[in-house]
Amino acid sequence: MLPQKLESPRLVLEKISMEWLDEIYKGKTGNVLKYCLHFGDLNAVHSWINWCREAADRGQCLTMVVLDKEKREFLGVAAVNDLNIDPQFSLWIKPDAQGRGYGRESVTCLLAWFKETYGQDSKISYLVETDNLASIKLAISVGMKWVGERLNEQGLVFQELVV
Repeated sequence: MLPQKLESPRLVLEKISMEWLDEIYKGKTGNVLKYCLHFGDLNAVHSWINWCREAADRGQCLTMVVLDKEKREFLGVAAVNDLNIDPQFSLWIKPDAQGRGYGRESVTCLLAWFKETYGQDSKISYLVETDNLASIKLAISVGMKWVGERLNEQGLVFQELVV
């Protein structure tokens, strides 16, 4: 059973829901649009949220919204995908919340849950676009190591970091 909620000192990560549809759609600007979200319209976001919830119900993926603990302000989305095959985490923080450590805190929270649930020796990957230096730096700061390049499902080359 995947968690409905995880907490860190400043953040709450909650299972993704339609409550955050508009915020997710509005967040697709800047680097978030460049590296993470490629939704054409609100209906695409709606379908994606449904897919995420169904995948969580099957135990395949854990997709959570990242919220400020005190204000419940939407900050981004963090996920662990392909839990039963090739675990990978993904993250995006909305542009106006970047640079404040929310990404690092979200990843640390997800990694702690993953290691506690699947075992300390379990491996999890992070695929990062080659020019996304901030994301690579974040992964290294939480103990991930670069292992090389890897093709994603669409055949694009990514840097792979593993912990």
